Amino acid sequence: MKVFRLCMLLLFVSIQLLAQERTVTGKVTSQDENESLPGVNILVKGTTQGTVTDVDGNYTISVPSPNAVLVFSSVGYNTEEVSVGNQSTINLDMLPDLQSLQEIVVVGYGEQKKENLTGAVSTIDAQEINKRPVLSADQALQGIAPGVTVTPNAEPGSGASIRIRGLGTLGNNDPLIIIDGVPGSFDMVDPNNIESISVLKDAASAAIYGSRAAGGVIIVSTKRGSAGGIKVNYSGYVGVQQPVDLPDFLGADGYLQYYNEALENETGAPQNFVAPNPNNDTDWLDEILVENPLQQQHALTVSGGNEKIRSNVTLTHQNQKGLIANSQFKRYSLRANNDVVASDRVRFVFDINAKRDIDQAPAVGEGIVFEQAMRIPPIYAARNFDGSYGEGWNGVQNPLAMAEGMGSRETRIDLFSVNVGGVVDLTEALSLDLSFAPQIRNGQYTRFDKDAEWKQYDATNTLTGSGTFLGASSLNQVQSQQTVLTSRALLRYQKTIGKHVLNGLLGTELIDEDYSRQGASRRGFILPEFDVLNGGDPASALNEGNAFESSLLSYFGRIGYEYDSRYLLEVNARYDGSSRFAQDQRWGFFPSVSAGWRISEEDFFEVSGIDELKLRASVGQLGNQFVAGAGSIGQFRGYLENNNLSNAAFYPYVSSFNLGTSVIDNTAQPSGAITDVANNSLTWETTTMQNFGLDLSLLSGALNATADYYIRRTTDILLNKPISGTFGLNAAPINAGEVKNTGWELSLGYRKKTGDFSYGVTGVLSDVKNEIVSLDGGEIIQGLRVQREGKEINSIFGFESDGLLTEADISDGQFLGFDSKAGDIKYVDQDGDNQL
Repeated sequence: MKVFRLCMLLLFVSIQLLAQERTVTGKVTSQDENESLPGVNILVKGTTQGTVTDVDGNYTISVPSPNAVLVFSSVGYNTEEVSVGNQSTINLDMLPDLQSLQEIVVVGYGEQKKENLTGAVSTIDAQEINKRPVLSADQALQGIAPGVTVTPNAEPGSGASIRIRGLGTLGNNDPLIIIDGVPGSFDMVDPNNIESISVLKDAASAAIYGSRAAGGVIIVSTKRGSAGGIKVNYSGYVGVQQPVDLPDFLGADGYLQYYNEALENETGAPQNFVAPNPNNDTDWLDEILVENPLQQQHALTVSGGNEKIRSNVTLTHQNQKGLIANSQFKRYSLRANNDVVASDRVRFVFDINAKRDIDQAPAVGEGIVFEQAMRIPPIYAARNFDGSYGEGWNGVQNPLAMAEGMGSRETRIDLFSVNVGGVVDLTEALSLDLSFAPQIRNGQYTRFDKDAEWKQYDATNTLTGSGTFLGASSLNQVQSQQTVLTSRALLRYQKTIGKHVLNGLLGTELIDEDYSRQGASRRGFILPEFDVLNGGDPASALNEGNAFESSLLSYFGRIGYEYDSRYLLEVNARYDGSSRFAQDQRWGFFPSVSAGWRISEEDFFEVSGIDELKLRASVGQLGNQFVAGAGSIGQFRGYLENNNLSNAAFYPYVSSFNLGTSVIDNTAQPSGAITDVANNSLTWETTTMQNFGLDLSLLSGALNATADYYIRRTTDILLNKPISGTFGLNAAPINAGEVKNTGWELSLGYRKKTGDFSYGVTGVLSDVKNEIVSLDGGEIIQGLRVQREGKEINSIFGFESDGLLTEADISDGQFLGFDSKAGDIKYVDQDGDNQL
């Protein structure tokens, strides 16, 4: 009987438990983006029972009773708790944890809490980047960070020009680009892969990069996989392009009217110049520009993993048609970021990046086509009634023929890079980080110029002339290779003792770069469609090749101290040795020190509405090792197409001996000559910068402001100063000149959420002025630009006008030594010698 009663009791309890246990289903989405959230962890509070959402954000979980509470958690979102009660379906919108998203900032060789930053750093996160339909990552910076100027290039596939805090030197002003800890260029990363971008603008934040940081530093962190289910994401866009602010040219009638008026003013007699064919009225820009060319981008990302292995793999295709006929850019890329947790103390990364860029353009280049279309009068034909090319300008230049029928150029660049690294936690406070990152670029450049026939017709469509534009076809082919090997070892330390926080970094880095280039060309192609070297005249065959290499060995460190989250101090230093300088001059030391005071953390500071108030100050030195010509990692394309590297860029401390051919007694003989002067005293260009900043946060973080003022002075500028042509040799680079920059920056941002509605607005404002303080007692004139003491870099050089001449200004038909007439431009006599 007792056994029977016990069985009945257990059965009753089981029935009760089954009656209370239930299944809950639902979907989790992001409240700000209204998108499904995969990989969200869902636990029954107080138990180990749980699940994760699938790729569509859906989940199913069994709960023991109506009193159960479900805990929803995901990285970057606020943790939410929901009581089950009688619900069988629970859908949840999770709110991003803005504090956690903005708390960590990527800096040189590490990360810091934003509240503890003492340098001038601007950050852009993935959400901001993904809102912009851009094909290249550098365009994502445009208009976001104060003090950063981005000037896009109109040619498809061409990178933008980026300047941080203006022009600080007469030489190389390019910023250093770091991608996942490795030096690179923006063309190595797809905007869809970017997790965050940090712009290091002052010496305090950038001095850890020493000799390469004078132009500022941009750190790009790419997305990595997270634990949870496999997530698949597709993103893409298709758009059209349109040129803006084009000039409105006169038609043929207006052109002829004003041209005849100009001739009459010149000769004093009426003129009657007429067009060769009055039927011609050509809008040259309309002829060469493609109507609404398409640009598109498609990216497929697969990510996921578990607690031991996580991956993020992205395949991307880009295609951008050019604004000018016969121009196009294509890119195919793959990036795979892999993280492996071997144990509680050992972690590894293994990243792969591969891409192919194909850039096609008219043989002469888009810039020449556009320039000619802006100059040629409308009275000449672009294309005739029979489809043939018109004579253009005097049978010599026809921009439409240049774009469509006079050949093409193609640049193909293949990149393959690997980043292999590991982190070992030696103790709770000390860790060792090792990495090795090889990059290999192979490039092929082909330019084929071919002839095009033109015809000229009169008003009755009678053929009056014909000819060819080019005269002879030619083919130029170049292949080049670049290998960059980056090896790095870091030792990190962080310890908290009461109110004291101490962190440190010691590191060493070796970067080896190797370039080589081979080219061949021929002319006289009988079959203009057969664009291979063997199709040209063997007697015209030429070939060339060269190679360069450089190394940079560095030792660097950082010490940071924080007391009670109020007083902040940081010291950085780097010791660089570059192969580009002579042995006695190649080592440079670049230190910085910065401090911060979080006034809002003081006991006496009780101001309602102010959440954060921090003052910052810093001073430090940065360097520049790049001398004449190109030579940095990101300029491989220019080296491939234009051979814009020189011996002086890599070996300015030795005289260059170039081999060639001389003709002696009508016979070609091998010869050689010294072509460049050596300068074994050449050394680093040095930039000293002071920065004073303020960070302010109001209204529970809804309103944020950052302001900075800086003084930047660059000395020992690496300068190519012209010398007399009678010297017979190319001048060596020298250390000469000084440039001073002063500027300020302001950033204001406001974010507000009311119920399901959220909005935000951000504004940036900055200004910078530069002045050439010293130029070794001279000036440098380069076309329309001049470098002159007391003036800004690249000041415009030319005559200064002072209105128009009157009859009273002219004596004997002369004005300051020139034949002049009333109505001509009146120029200012700068030195008062009555001559221009």
